[in-house]
Amino acid sequence: MPIFHSNDLARARQRVKENSWSAKILAAIRARADDWLAHPAKVPTLAGGWVHDYACPDHWCALAFDPASPYAHRCPHGETRAGDKLDAAWRVLEHRRIANAARDLALIFALTDEHTYANAACKILSQYAHQYANYAGADSAPGWMLKGRVFQQALTEAIWTIPIAQAYDLIRMSLYEEQDAQIVNALLRPIVGTLSIAQDDLVNQQKKLQSNYNAWLIAALGLLGYALRDPVLVEHAIDSPAGFRAHLAAAILPDGWEHEGTPYYHNFVALGYTILAQAARANDRDLYAERGPGGQSIEAMWRAFAALAFPDGTIPQIGDGAYWRGSTFAAEICETYEVALARTDDPEFAWLLKCTYDLSLRGAHPERSGAQSKDRATKQSPSDAEIASHQPLAMTARTRDAWTALLFAERDLADAPTPARKSVCFSSVGIAVLRDHTNTQQVCVPFGAYAGAHSHLDRAAIQVFPWSTDPGNTPYGTAARAEWYRQTAAHNTIVVDGQPQTECQAQLLNFEVTPDTTILWLSADEAYPGVRLTRLITMANGIVKESTLVDSDTDHTYDWIVHLDDECEIADLVLEPVLGEFAETGAYRFIVPYARRRYAGKFLVRAKCAEKPLRLTVTADAPLEIILARAPARADAPLKPRQMLIARARQHRVNFVVTSQVTRTRDGRRRHERG
Repeated sequence: MPIFHSNDLARARQRVKENSWSAKILAAIRARADDWLAHPAKVPTLAGGWVHDYACPDHWCALAFDPASPYAHRCPHGETRAGDKLDAAWRVLEHRRIANAARDLALIFALTDEHTYANAACKILSQYAHQYANYAGADSAPGWMLKGRVFQQALTEAIWTIPIAQAYDLIRMSLYEEQDAQIVNALLRPIVGTLSIAQDDLVNQQKKLQSNYNAWLIAALGLLGYALRDPVLVEHAIDSPAGFRAHLAAAILPDGWEHEGTPYYHNFVALGYTILAQAARANDRDLYAERGPGGQSIEAMWRAFAALAFPDGTIPQIGDGAYWRGSTFAAEICETYEVALARTDDPEFAWLLKCTYDLSLRGAHPERSGAQSKDRATKQSPSDAEIASHQPLAMTARTRDAWTALLFAERDLADAPTPARKSVCFSSVGIAVLRDHTNTQQVCVPFGAYAGAHSHLDRAAIQVFPWSTDPGNTPYGTAARAEWYRQTAAHNTIVVDGQPQTECQAQLLNFEVTPDTTILWLSADEAYPGVRLTRLITMANGIVKESTLVDSDTDHTYDWIVHLDDECEIADLVLEPVLGEFAETGAYRFIVPYARRRYAGKFLVRAKCAEKPLRLTVTADAPLEIILARAPARADAPLKPRQMLIARARQHRVNFVVTSQVTRTRDGRRRHERG
């Protein structure tokens, strides 16, 4: 009952011999393994804490992990942080780095028969076998946390277990009997105990069968079952009331989406499923053929996630998550879709993989920008020099180096074409994507039910690629994640009286796609008690038009909000400079206005993003106050506060109508049209 079938390993060896692209994948993973051989590390003797604590509280960004610095932790802004909580979070990353190194070493051994790599992997596993009983992660874990042993959190332990079990499976036949017995009896079997107790707590005590945690507990226990040649454990992972089949039915909606409706956690669950399914496939069991009562399947999950991608291959951020340009978590997309492509040969998966590998890593000069707090937000209209100082550094392409690529990839990605992609609406989860043949703009709108802690208060908010996308969210260990990034004001929607939406959903009134036009019509009457809200969005011939009607029996302050990924100017209107703040409490305390003007009628906004000039026209059937402000930065560009445009009306009823388009000259070059 191996995790990896001998035929898969044989095919991988053959591909490396026959194809230069496959040989490059092997070379990339070998380079990581060789780096470990040159610079091995001992496994930490203390348990890891909570990885989300590895963040700067002042700048709201993740700290820079350095394997050589367990007690001093650098913020990208230049400061060094210290403390027991950060040290424990650093150990999470170090434990996971070492487990992944064990898998890299074992993979190179499996494909080359070079025992130096097997010996190094064995040493890692043996060190963990020696230490496992001494770890006490649960002792320092917060009360809400599902308890682990090598880590405070059992979820982290399950993720770490996957490469540990895979490494053991790949080097098993090279081990001496006493080595094998030590790893099995002092490491793998005790891990089974830890994860089984955690799963029982989660599913039977807390009644959270559908939790994304459970997907990884299932995957880890299943892989341990295959590694240990334990059919009872395998059956538990797949067929028990807490297993794969039950989770697929409970956690995945009929349209293929994970029930929380966030792209990050969707692919997070899909990856756990995919890893288990590949191990089952190596043992002649087809979990890809499994269907939930609503038709749920692993392949449906693959297709649902890929269908969201923007034209550059980035994934719209909805709710909590971390799949932005240059995110280290993009590796999870690669791990999933290397298998998805090998299984289906779907051109959309090849394109998504190519984009994800090619997407650039972005950085910025930490000394050139202030923190994201309101105290250091820009209070005056910025100069061109100030704007230029926030531009990203040169971009670096990512190597195709996923372990799934080495084992399962069947083709090169260099010639993967961009497929024709249509508008889609996932009604079960509540996400719509509007596209047209021009591919100049793309709209993504979440409207589904509030699904718990990973949801944001952003029903019927719109993202418009490429100029106004979601800000994402900062690490969970920062207060900003809850105080700003999940709040309504951080998204492109209507805010009433400066307050956040309720935990609601928007109702889908109509979604219609014709050869020329896509129409999305939503109502969100529960977002603000006593306020009726409808939003109609159309896309045709590269033009996006949205009409938002808010109506109440009493007067309210209605703020139509858009956050810009670059800079804009208000054409033909002179705005008055303003100092001060909107509020001392709530999300609005992070917004710093710097210019405003009262105006009645249509006004033109000119913007530019990624060298693409855009034109926005904004109108309303009531007098407006036009406000330009600074708001906290996107989570993937923490050094650059965003520009924010607010059209404010104080009425009982107002209809905002906004049109956006990319303009072109006759020879096809994009330019601004004159307003």
